Amino acid sequence: MTLHYSVEDLRPLAILKGIPELTLEWLVSHGTRIDLAMGERMFSRGQPAEFMFIVVNGKVQRFEEIGGQT
Repeated sequence: MTLHYSVEDLRPLAILKGIPELTLEWLVSHGTRIDLAMGERMFSRGQPAEFMFIVVNGKVQRFEEIGGQT
């Protein structure tokens, strides 16, 4: 079962402040909620940018591997 957020869930997010109601409704109707466990990757290096991510809960950490080391 795919879960979705509601407009009410997205409205308080700082990154979406000032976004028109119709745009929030579009995001809800076209978006898919993805729940990740701690340490699970949203994407990998070299993967095409085919999606937009909005982090609703939690945080994102970025790690870069250079010469085999992080």
